[in-house]
Amino acid sequence: MSDSPTLRVHRFASTQEAYDVSQCYDEITDGDVLVVEGEKAIAVLMGAWPVAITAGHGEFHSGAMESASSVSGSRYAGSVAVAKEVADELGLTIDAYHLEPGPAVHRFESSAEAVAAAERGDVEEGAVLVVVFERAAAVWMNRLAVALTAEAGAFQPVATLRRPPREYACGKWAASVDAAERIAREYRYELAEPAPGHQPGQRSVCPDGVVRTVEAATDNPAALVTTLTMDDGTTFPAHSCELVDAARVAAAKAAARQASARIAHRPDPQDPAWCKAVTDLEDALGYLRHADPDAAEELMGGRTRRITLEIPRTLVAKGDILHGFGARLTVLDTDVTATPDGDAEWWAKVEGVTTADRRTTYREAWRVAIDLGTAMWDIVTVERVIPEPLA
Repeated sequence: MSDSPTLRVHRFASTQEAYDVSQCYDEITDGDVLVVEGEKAIAVLMGAWPVAITAGHGEFHSGAMESASSVSGSRYAGSVAVAKEVADELGLTIDAYHLEPGPAVHRFESSAEAVAAAERGDVEEGAVLVVVFERAAAVWMNRLAVALTAEAGAFQPVATLRRPPREYACGKWAASVDAAERIAREYRYELAEPAPGHQPGQRSVCPDGVVRTVEAATDNPAALVTTLTMDDGTTFPAHSCELVDAARVAAAKAAARQASARIAHRPDPQDPAWCKAVTDLEDALGYLRHADPDAAEELMGGRTRRITLEIPRTLVAKGDILHGFGARLTVLDTDVTATPDGDAEWWAKVEGVTTADRRTTYREAWRVAIDLGTAMWDIVTVERVIPEPLA
């Protein structure tokens, strides 16, 4: 039966017969439609591959990979239209995503090659990038190749988006995400766990470094931006804010208690385990201040003690009182950064604790810095407030 000068419909008793005949007979050509009513299967011959565009596919290749209307620059769109007519006659259903042009799908030998092609402009926005040998599938969105699979290779992990990929840019690439996930499932790739979206009540690190609580999230589809309104009335684009993982609060509280007990027991800055406890305590408290300020307050607002420590300069933390320059100095901030010459430098912004301390040094807050190599072995004295260990 012929439905156009170039496209023909061929009917068979089984998908196995249809597959075998399509490989051998010149009468069946690229783009022809193969119908097996008994198995409720319809396929389009794409090159040498009979690809099913119905849910049932029997011995045909599964068509779950990509929209048949978009393969090879919509080369088979006419075949899909003919197949749709046949399916309607037989009461069969063509999978919906084959009926509309879907995102382009490109396959590469490596994820690095895929990223390079996308950055050269060889791949359009919203295209799906598949790397069979790395078990990876990604979407090229907003100049980023974002992997939706657990295996990412040279792609960006999906957590980079800081929200579910279907919601990114107000859903602009939802169809591409659907296609990439469909391909990944067909290949039996493991899908990655995306970052959760911003919801009221969640804590988020804002672009200015301040942790705030989200009060509302408002989508602006025209601008492809979601705006977050925070508990203090400030607003920020959602993509510039980072959700704080609140799943480790209980573990962090326990870690802080355990570390404080180790610190209080036979302080020894030469003992690696003791130095690790100092770092573990600061990490746990820093996490709690972001994720659950009430939990941090519970630890530090209850029974605490101020202890004097001798530690490497690089372990000095914000809030410590540093002994130096003949004074006691409150550490307002500290970090390791690069100098203009590219060397690593430890620094701290400090301020004298008392008027006498400020007279001895500077009346205003000031900065002390030292090269990182020296700071790592330079032992300094600090006073630090730590939670009282549980009995």
